[in-house]
Amino acid sequence: MDSFINLAMGGVPYYLGLLNPELSLAQNIDRLFFSKKCML
Repeated sequence: MDSFINLAMGGVPYYLGLLNPELSLAQNIDRLFFSKKCML
């Protein structure tokens, strides 16, 4: 699973730091890539 996270985030430490550990990977991807105020 960790390798998929690195793949999805490009292994960039800044992007990995945006992950919320209280959310699932799918929820984090939705929040970071697809919300109206997405960060990526």
